[in-house]
Amino acid sequence: MPFPTQHTGGGASRPFRKLTLDVDGVETAPSSSAVFEHQRMSSGKPRLLITALHDMPDLFRTLAAHLRGPLFVLYVLHTPRGEGVEGRYQSPPLDNHQLDEFLADFTLYLAGDARHDVWVHSASDGRTLIWDRHDLIYAEGDPLEEIVTTLEGLAFKCGSVPRAGTGPHLHYYRQEFDVDAAAVLARFDWHRTDLRPEDQQ
Repeated sequence: MPFPTQHTGGGASRPFRKLTLDVDGVETAPSSSAVFEHQRMSSGKPRLLITALHDMPDLFRTLAAHLRGPLFVLYVLHTPRGEGVEGRYQSPPLDNHQLDEFLADFTLYLAGDARHDVWVHSASDGRTLIWDRHDLIYAEGDPLEEIVTTLEGLAFKCGSVPRAGTGPHLHYYRQEFDVDAAAVLARFDWHRTDLRPEDQQ
């Protein structure tokens, strides 16, 4: 199994990778540069594109702490492994503590398996964070300045974010995470709707 969980100093562990690049038939780790990029959505509104670093699996949780409740998780299960039916699962409204507990409990699964995308949306200020199957994080909605400040404090630089999903690559749907995947579906009283065309893997 490529890129197994590795124990590091202090008892910490690094997660599995959710994808690798296929470079002439050789599995290669994507770039690990700490980079964020300013973008414009089709609506004209600004957003950030952020590298989800392999050695910083709790980055999404750190950024989500800036959103104000009530908060909604959208768990897009596009490639299940028997734990449930594919679909878009929306959580009930959560406060910041409930969201943080959810992300803390499932960070390694969210970082190391590509069967899903996960969104967090703030109903109070309209901001959204998205962590997609290509290991990219999107931050949408003003204000973005505090997200930028947090990233810069983590030694991120403004630049061009590599897109692993634009070339040949491999996704991983790992047996090791099947229990976590089932636990995610049992966590809340989710409201499920069918996948949209853009959700299909």
